[in-house]
Amino acid sequence: MQDEFGYLLAFIPYSDNLQSRNPIIVRSSSIFYNFIFFLPLTNICVLPVCGQVVNQNRIVGGEDASLNAWPWQASLQYQGKHVCGATLISSEWILTAAHCFPNKDSTIQPLATYILLSNYQANLGNYQLLNPDPNAMWRRLSQVAVHENYTGDGSSGDIALAQLEQPVHFTQGILPACLPDAKIQFTKGSLCWVTGWGSPVLDSDEMNQERKSPKTLQQVQLPLIDTMTCDALFHIGTNISPTTREIQDDMFCAGYAEGKKDACLGDSGGPLVCQVDGAWFVAGIVSWGDLCGLSNRPGVYTRVSFYQDWIQKPSYSSHIEFSSTFLDSIWLALL
Repeated sequence: MQDEFGYLLAFIPYSDNLQSRNPIIVRSSSIFYNFIFFLPLTNICVLPVCGQVVNQNRIVGGEDASLNAWPWQASLQYQGKHVCGATLISSEWILTAAHCFPNKDSTIQPLATYILLSNYQANLGNYQLLNPDPNAMWRRLSQVAVHENYTGDGSSGDIALAQLEQPVHFTQGILPACLPDAKIQFTKGSLCWVTGWGSPVLDSDEMNQERKSPKTLQQVQLPLIDTMTCDALFHIGTNISPTTREIQDDMFCAGYAEGKKDACLGDSGGPLVCQVDGAWFVAGIVSWGDLCGLSNRPGVYTRVSFYQDWIQKPSYSSHIEFSSTFLDSIWLALL
C-alpha cells in the first residue's frame, strides 16, 4: 500500500539474519506484492523509492531550492563547518569527492583510516545550514573509502564513499538518490541539476576575499557536455598540446560556453542529478574547475557510472545497489 508520503508499506517476518536498517533491493514488484499477501504481519517496513521527492515545485548563477526538493543532499562538515557536499545513496552511505578528505602528506590511501574521522560529520535533511530543520540529522562517519587512483586536484578517481556511524531514518527531507548502472545513458545537452551551499563567487578578483556561503540550499540547471567537447574547451587560451587530455574518461562537464552558471567552492563532492523515467539519478560528483563560472571553463564532474564496480566492492556491496529502471529502484529500510 502507499501512504501520503509516497512510501510503499510492506510486512515481513522476523528473521535473525536481517540486519536492521540495511538497505535491500526488491527487484520485482510482483514478488513484492506476494510478500504482502502471504507473510505474517510481524515487522512493518517503509520502502521509499530512490530518486523521488515529496515536494518539488547560491551556486554561481543559481537560485534558492525549494524545501525538500533535493532530499539526498548532504553537508559534509569538518569540526562543525561545511566543507563539501555529498549525496545520500542508502540509509548509511554517502557519496562524495576524494578531495574532500585531504591528507597532510598529500598521499591518498584507498581506505582513509589515517583521517581523524571524529572531526567529520554528515548533516542531512537541512535546507538552511544556519537555521537547522528540527527534523535534520547529524551522523559521524565510521569509515571512508577514497578511490586508489586519486592523486590530487584534477586527477581521475575523485570519488569517495563514507559510511555513517548510524543509519538515518528516511523522511520527507531525507531520501536516497538512485545510482545509475550502465543501462542509464545521460546524453549531451541533457538538462540536469547541481545543488549545494557553495560560494557564489564569479571572478578571480574575489577569490582571495572571505566567502560567505549561502544560507539556503542553492540549485542550478546545467546542460551536460560530453568528454571530448569539454576537453577541447579546456584547451582554449592555453599552450597545452591538443593531444594532452585534460578531461579523462571518468569525467564529464556541465555548463555553458559563456560561463556564469556553475558550481563553486563548497559545492565540491555534491550531486549533479538527472531525471530519468521519473526518478532522479546522481550522474556526477562536483569535482573541479578553472575558477567558477568562467567562459569556456565548465564545471568538471566525476562520472558515477564509471565507478559502478568500485562502489559495489564486497566491503560494502551488500549495502549499495545500482538501478536501471524505476521498478528496480525500491529501497527497503527496516525499522
